[in-house]
Amino acid sequence: APRSGAPPLQLVPESWVWQLINWKHNGGEPPEGWGYGRDREIAIFETEWHDDAYNEGHLPYAVHSGSDRYETGYPMYFLLGDEQLEESARLIGVSNDATIVVYSSDPIFSSRLWFILTYMGVSDVRLMNGTFETWVGQGYPWENTTREPVPNPGFEGNFNRDILARLGDVEKWYGTRKIALVDVRSEAEYDGTTSGYAGLIAAGRIPNSLWGGDAVLGNYTTPEGYLYPPAQINSLWDSHDIPPRLPPYFYCGNGYRASLAFLYACLLNRSAAVYSSGWYEWSTTWVQNASYTDPPTPGWQQLPSGRPVEP
Repeated sequence: APRSGAPPLQLVPESWVWQLINWKHNGGEPPEGWGYGRDREIAIFETEWHDDAYNEGHLPYAVHSGSDRYETGYPMYFLLGDEQLEESARLIGVSNDATIVVYSSDPIFSSRLWFILTYMGVSDVRLMNGTFETWVGQGYPWENTTREPVPNPGFEGNFNRDILARLGDVEKWYGTRKIALVDVRSEAEYDGTTSGYAGLIAAGRIPNSLWGGDAVLGNYTTPEGYLYPPAQINSLWDSHDIPPRLPPYFYCGNGYRASLAFLYACLLNRSAAVYSSGWYEWSTTWVQNASYTDPPTPGWQQLPSGRPVEP
């Protein structure tokens, strides 16, 4: 049977993050549970697809860590291979000798970066519960100073490969009772009414998938972006008949919503994995062709993969 798991998720409130920043830069008391000295390196990563939100305002001392730096780019946006992930992490300054705090304006982005860093085995990653908007709403200080990352050429990953499902894993297990393959896209995507993405033609789902609800802001989180109590998401999964004794393998289009679902599985101490390439990979063979100019992906033809799909 497949095995999957991750280190304990270190979820921290906004007050903890502010106390950490204040302690590091202004003195005062360290945050609760802090086990390091004042010389401990701290990195705060804001993450989105682009840096527009970062440039408008961000947490003090935060660096923008665009999610696209860990992906193959147009038009598939697949997760990079391990060596390329390490190199991207080095350029942004990831270190196993630092405490890294991740946040975003949208929990699927912070969950995605947290998942990637966890997959790479980064030793101390904290996820802030909340968003930049909730941070500002709580009255904490912010800035719009652009902070440039300090590369760390010595970083090496210690990969938790059990938590990242590959195509071969899903092909092997999707028709068995060894895993629960859980689709966390919208109901319309699950039903095959729409692909859900402007750049993807194929609609449908992987056979034997169970629908786990749409793992987006306001559905898997409060409208403001705070996480729900994990038991609430567990009840949602129960209502969708997701077997509690099988490890869920979450997928969406290309890994973002699946990372948020995986985050809850970790909070619930459930072994789980993310099929990051998801529906984009399962459904479609991507063929680069410079003479192909048709929408939605000029330069790339989208051909049926030949793998089975529903409905």
